[in-house]
Amino acid sequence: MIDRVVLRYLAGLGAAVIIFGCVPYGPVSGPAVPVPVPVPEIPIQKKLPEEMTPLSRVQVLTRGGLAVLLVNQLPTGRFHENPDIPIVVDLSGHWARKEVLNAVQLGMIPVFRNHRFLPDQAVTRGEMAQVLSGILERGGSAAVPRHISPELPADLPKDHLSYGAVRRVLEAGVMSLDANGRFSVDQPVSGMEASEYIKKSINYF
Repeated sequence: MIDRVVLRYLAGLGAAVIIFGCVPYGPVSGPAVPVPVPVPEIPIQKKLPEEMTPLSRVQVLTRGGLAVLLVNQLPTGRFHENPDIPIVVDLSGHWARKEVLNAVQLGMIPVFRNHRFLPDQAVTRGEMAQVLSGILERGGSAAVPRHISPELPADLPKDHLSYGAVRRVLEAGVMSLDANGRFSVDQPVSGMEASEYIKKSINYF
């Protein structure tokens, strides 16, 4: 009786090996299962407010408009939110109030010492460089810096407040010089220009 049971088991085992290529209840060998590859976080492009639509008509970007672009284009999940609610005294009734407070709380753009944000003040290339430099530091992704001559920018002394930030964004390839090697820190930034700078900075996240 026992022999017949054993024979039946062995016969079934052999059939399983022939049909399935494996031993029942044993290790299963088959096609390799692909390991999921982490997908980098891609920020969702939100609809811009009507004051900035279309973006091409924003020839001079304001600080409020910059805050909107920052929270709309950057992966906000990579920024640590300040637990303290920022005190900003000049945003009442402003169309970009929500985005400004969000950008300030995430540390994307600073408030002045008198708790004013000046949302309607034009953004210059110098200020844009300072904001982007801070964003690059938060990104934390290492990249080989581009070689920029120590003599550049040609129009910016080394003791200028924005010199370090300007050099950082130039080496990162986020902003660039003109044909004469000038950066023009006091030149206003347009909406399209700022959007392109921010898109380039995403590569560091």
